[in-house]
Amino acid sequence: MRNNKGQFIKGNKSGKQFKIGSIPFNKNTHIINSGSFKKGYKHSKEILQKISKSLKGRVSPRKGVILSNEQKNKMKFFEKGMIPWNKGLGNKTPLRKKIYFSEEYKFFRKSCFERDNFTCQVCKISGGLLRVHHINNFADFPELRTIIDNGITICDTCHRKFHKKYGQRNNTRSQIEEFIVGQNN
Repeated sequence: MRNNKGQFIKGNKSGKQFKIGSIPFNKNTHIINSGSFKKGYKHSKEILQKISKSLKGRVSPRKGVILSNEQKNKMKFFEKGMIPWNKGLGNKTPLRKKIYFSEEYKFFRKSCFERDNFTCQVCKISGGLLRVHHINNFADFPELRTIIDNGITICDTCHRKFHKKYGQRNNTRSQIEEFIVGQNN
């Protein structure tokens, strides 16, 4: 129950005032999707003309702003997607992408998958979402990035568990061996 201010009154059970099987007091009183946006709703021509008329005379917030040539060029690059998201952070993404999309790295991944018969070496599940985990860290050992003996096939779940336990950096062969033994027990 509510009082005349619309506040709920404590201790008053509104359900007890009606008989069992009667229609609830608020049945069909609310309007579905009563917000300003209604899916599938199309404005009439008159309403569209009113909206257009109300927007006329407004000045764009960008009007009168003079951009330098440098700013214009930056905007062009952003539109084309040529400036990486971490522009001020050393531009590490483009180098990593070059490595990941290179033919040598694709061959490395395919070779590791075939060697391990497309099976997770931790939980022994075949297929699914598989990753090639670098036994010695990708960042710390650039010379071992595409060496087949440095990769091991792991499913995505085990890969996440491994990095949650040991972190992203300074991973070694002993950590992966310890992880495999710990998961199999």
